[in-house]
Amino acid sequence: ASYLLATPVGQDNVSRLKAGRFILKWMDGTPDFTFSLSQNELKYIEKDVDLMSVYMAALASFAIQNRSVKDANTITLNDMKKLAAYVSNSHDHVKMTRQLKKLAEAGQKGELESFLKL
Repeated sequence: ASYLLATPVGQDNVSRLKAGRFILKWMDGTPDFTFSLSQNELKYIEKDVDLMSVYMAALASFAIQNRSVKDANTITLNDMKKLAAYVSNSHDHVKMTRQLKKLAEAGQKGELESFLKL
């Protein structure tokens, strides 16, 4: 998860692809955590496999580091903070859509919770 969150998208990086597949398999098979995605979050990443991997890495990372947190809104807010920070970083080469720009702006202003209506 840390690798995906630290590696730029869109560079035909085989290791990044493998890490994304690993995260998805782990999330699907782990008995220790249950992951759920809502349309509210998916609308930012819906057709972008690279960003889907980043979001899954954010989900896994938060779950592992915060095992006691069960509140869905808290989990979503923290995952989306990581995604907003990632897309805001020009180093990560994310192609910014209108929705991603709004997400990034809300994250930079510290307004993600109200932006996401959590």
